[in-house]
Amino acid sequence: MAFERSDRGGDANRGVAACRCAKGMKTAISVPGVLFKRADRPARKMKKSRSELYSDAISEYVSRHDPAEVTKALDELYSELDSRPHRSLYEAARRLLVSTER
Repeated sequence: MAFERSDRGGDANRGVAACRCAKGMKTAISVPGVLFKRADRPARKMKKSRSELYSDAISEYVSRHDPAEVTKALDELYSELDSRPHRSLYEAARRLLVSTER
């Protein structure tokens, strides 16, 4: 997706983001005024349009709430860890087994 900031059209359209997306969809959403204002600061800091910021936020939200994506992220995390049980667990299991055999 490609976004570009357009300042064409004089003061009325100054800073309006023009979404030039090959396969993008244009939509209108309503957000609380406080959230709208809060979104401006990070967008400016990252030199992104609000459209880019909202698109990134939706993409991240969907990824975080998609069970397959969550499973994939956890699989990657756990693949880096030693998954063998700790030695103390073996010792506790052995003691429990011995005590129940009596």
